[in-house]
Amino acid sequence: MRIMLVKGRRLKTVVILLSSLAAVMTGMQAATVTWDDGAEDDNWSSPTNWVGDVSPTNGDSVVLTATLQSRLDYAWTIENGQSLTTTAPGSGDELVLQSDSDLTLATGGTMDIGFMRPRYSSGGQFTIEPGASLNTDAYGLSTIAATITFEADAQGVTTWTNTGQFQMGGDDLVVDLSSYDLANGTDLVLVDYASTNDFAGQTFGSVTVTGGKIGRLVYDYDLGGGDLAIALTDIVVPVIWDDGAGDDYWSSPTNWVDDLAPTNGDSVVLTNTTQSFLDYDWTIESGRSLAADSAVFSGSGYGDDLGIVTGGSLTLAAGGTMNIGFMRPRSNAPDGGNFTIEAGASLNTMVYGLSTKELNITYLADVAGVTTWFNSLSGADKFQVEGDNLTVDLSRYDIGNGTTLVLVDYADAMSGAFASTNLTSGWTADLDYAYDQGGGDLAIALTNIVELPKGMVFTIR
Repeated sequence: MRIMLVKGRRLKTVVILLSSLAAVMTGMQAATVTWDDGAEDDNWSSPTNWVGDVSPTNGDSVVLTATLQSRLDYAWTIENGQSLTTTAPGSGDELVLQSDSDLTLATGGTMDIGFMRPRYSSGGQFTIEPGASLNTDAYGLSTIAATITFEADAQGVTTWTNTGQFQMGGDDLVVDLSSYDLANGTDLVLVDYASTNDFAGQTFGSVTVTGGKIGRLVYDYDLGGGDLAIALTDIVVPVIWDDGAGDDYWSSPTNWVDDLAPTNGDSVVLTNTTQSFLDYDWTIESGRSLAADSAVFSGSGYGDDLGIVTGGSLTLAAGGTMNIGFMRPRSNAPDGGNFTIEAGASLNTMVYGLSTKELNITYLADVAGVTTWFNSLSGADKFQVEGDNLTVDLSRYDIGNGTTLVLVDYADAMSGAFASTNLTSGWTADLDYAYDQGGGDLAIALTNIVELPKGMVFTIR
């Protein structure tokens, strides 16, 4: 075919004709490829498993017919305007993501099948671009791990609608918010599943949020009327430690990216640092977090040492999240710092203590109980309370909810004892440093809690 370019006003017409011709040629190359399991080895890469004996390539649409399983074993993209669909009802069209699979649902693509899961070996990839359509009847039912990546545009992500069981097993979740505009909301629905019974109570093996933002993953996000979903909520741009001042103090603005120290309402990320000293009052509010990008413990150090020094007061409010590697009082005066833990928060550390300095630790109970502090590393020196003062405020607690409250769930051992223990007036209890939760899972717990008649003296025995 010969195409001649002409001068003058006809050039624009030729360019339009060329564009139209390219579109036609692209459409001619796209095909719909249908599974027929001719090779009987289940692999997408086997040509004879497809009508016409040609495996799908990018730009094709695919139709899965009823099959026990079809194994995607290479990289394939459902491109704009193309689809992966099925003729099989229910879960009669199992799509297996193998370790060498890399499935991308591109913007403008459609995926509507019965059953998908990673299987046989971990490592499969499933990338979901924004502006696509994704529907399954069932996902998972396997402990094999894939990596599921949601990519956002300025408006949000593609919501994955799953009408039956959704079990992510050991899957890793990545949410790329590089392009997301927070003006469009702080909650993003990732997976809309049918009901509580279809979720099975599993969690992702890991959750990574990229793009300079962080959020909180909620597995039972209520869309209304009992319609539940997995959603990334409370998305925010965090305040990030960079140790720019070199003096370790939170109150020094230049220790933070953009030279702004955290205030209430911020979320904070501690990067790898020998130590940081909280030296003023700061609250992790509901929906906000204190986290570390290097919650690492090794023989040579702790990735993110948070010291609460004299003048420092940390409050973990109901609905707040704290998840760091290492925390300890680092006071330079006898009175120490303060750490208040409200009920209904989330608190996780790897190591606490390793210091003879004191911290004033206060638990505030609600009607149902207290927030349990989880400390994950093993060993007697990984949770130490020497010198610390403990207060438990039970003024709002309903004794009908039990006579035992677990305060600290540690790995297998702890050391030391609180310098002082206090309950609110009108209550008495025992403090057990080796409370057995079953199977040798030990904890610090208040036991034999009793609400006394008005006017009686309180104690912790």
